[in-house]
Amino acid sequence: MPIEKRPGAEPITGYRLIERLGAGGFGEVWKCEVPGGIFKAVKFVYGSLNGLGNHSAHADEELRAFQLIKSIRHPFLLSIDRVEIVAGELAIITELADQNLHELWEQYLSHGSAGIPREELLGYLHEVAEVLDLLNQKFDLQHLDVKPRNIFLVCNHVKVADFGLVNSLAEEVTEKLNAAMNAATPLYAAPELFQGKLSRHCDQYSLAIAFQELLTGTLPFNGKNMRQLLMQHTQEEPNLQPLPAHDRAIIARALSKNPDHRFASCLDFVRALKADAAPIRVQSDPELTVGLPPLPGAETVVVRFGSTTPPPPKPTRPALPDNVLPEYRFLECLGRSPLMEVWKAQTPDGVKKRVKILYGLGGTGLAKLKESLTRLQSIHHPAVLTPQVAHVGPGHIVLLCDHVRESMRSRAHHCQARRQPGIPRGELVDYIRAAAEVLDYLYLQHNVQHLNLNPRNLILDNGWLQIDEFGYAQILWSPAGQDIAQRNMRYAAPEVFTGTLSRHCDQYSLALAYAEMLTGVHPFRGLGPQAYSNKGISPDLDRLPDLDREVIRTVLDLPTRTNASATARRWCWPSRGLRQS
Repeated sequence: MPIEKRPGAEPITGYRLIERLGAGGFGEVWKCEVPGGIFKAVKFVYGSLNGLGNHSAHADEELRAFQLIKSIRHPFLLSIDRVEIVAGELAIITELADQNLHELWEQYLSHGSAGIPREELLGYLHEVAEVLDLLNQKFDLQHLDVKPRNIFLVCNHVKVADFGLVNSLAEEVTEKLNAAMNAATPLYAAPELFQGKLSRHCDQYSLAIAFQELLTGTLPFNGKNMRQLLMQHTQEEPNLQPLPAHDRAIIARALSKNPDHRFASCLDFVRALKADAAPIRVQSDPELTVGLPPLPGAETVVVRFGSTTPPPPKPTRPALPDNVLPEYRFLECLGRSPLMEVWKAQTPDGVKKRVKILYGLGGTGLAKLKESLTRLQSIHHPAVLTPQVAHVGPGHIVLLCDHVRESMRSRAHHCQARRQPGIPRGELVDYIRAAAEVLDYLYLQHNVQHLNLNPRNLILDNGWLQIDEFGYAQILWSPAGQDIAQRNMRYAAPEVFTGTLSRHCDQYSLALAYAEMLTGVHPFRGLGPQAYSNKGISPDLDRLPDLDREVIRTVLDLPTRTNASATARRWCWPSRGLRQS
């Protein structure tokens, strides 16, 4: 019997259908509730796997493609949770997205805009390009159905989906390509596909068409049927006039009839649109540029007149003993301070890692240091990035951590590039609430605070907040006699400066991070270094919404935070105070 598809039905035991989200020529998608009360999407592919000939071709192709991509993991791939064959029909359960880029484009259209703002769109397409290049360069795969309806948004990040046409460059694909071409969307298909060929740059071609459509509401080829589109894609020049002049030559190259004339990768194509090669600001002296805004992504080279000495070369790897991580490939130094170096590295099997070298631990003996590390590693929470110890030496340790893509700081920069003051309030409140709940729990369970909290160690993993460097300050650096306030001056609570720690230090840091990430301006900016220790200087909170101003002012007030009165106890737990609305 065919699967019953209606609200309330359970085609798979425990998977209750709620509403149909959409349908196309090869399947329909429903929102469903799965065991545990979690919402997912389920795609039913037309065609019975028990059938013969064309009746089963759609489902057969989808199942074949799933075998190609099932082991690939990437933050910008829509994750597949389960694949079932029910009554001969293929059902694919995936994570539930918020909307696709076509729906977002329609929202902008309804407000009188021709398309998605360019900077916002390029942010999305940069993420799409990253995952398409992964499929191409590492797995020899082409998606072959890149279009706005197959690019989804989850927490303002893209998720590429609908892999039913994925084909391998490493196999004999003539027969499979014929099937793919019959299923592909001709408006976005590369010319070589119409000719029964496959190249490494098919997806780049489709991405270029999607860019023009989402930006301008127009397509470079407007054929009304397959024959017209075949002629246009393979023989005619695209209509790029609706595009800004800067973009036309770039899109024309990505739409070259000859795949070899396109960009080397999808990321190269998007970078050309963004023109985001890091500029270099040359300045004669640091004092001459006080007050100038930083160039996003720019590397500043300081050149003093009269000096002919070039800057020292950057080290290519950290100074580690020969037997420590000898097979690791160090890619770049992400940060360096007197107490810590952070390097981006790659394991022998290609996995990205962060290598942290913590210094300034000579105030404790080796035995005591190992005891402190044992305590640090005993702190477990799903939202805490727990490091792996790679080496312990006199006065220093080497830690291995998972590679992270985005911090709250970089997320704010991303929003500001879209001409927003900072992270949107609703999104930011969710992050801060999640961080506060974790900090509360860890203090109650382990009597440990972060004490080094700032937007750079509040990590965002696909919209899920995680906390980095938890316990380093209290468990490692402070017992070694290090001044932890100086290391985190802009966010440290006043009592950290005096060494008289209170229960509420992390609450103070979280409040400053919230105010800065929302408004783009630190509450003590321009008030001098003494303001950070809160010595009689009031923070500037005028940019905050009325809803937040009194909450943040109360948290930043030392007597109110530490007073034992009933009113003050409202602020004892960081997770209370800020509200969603």
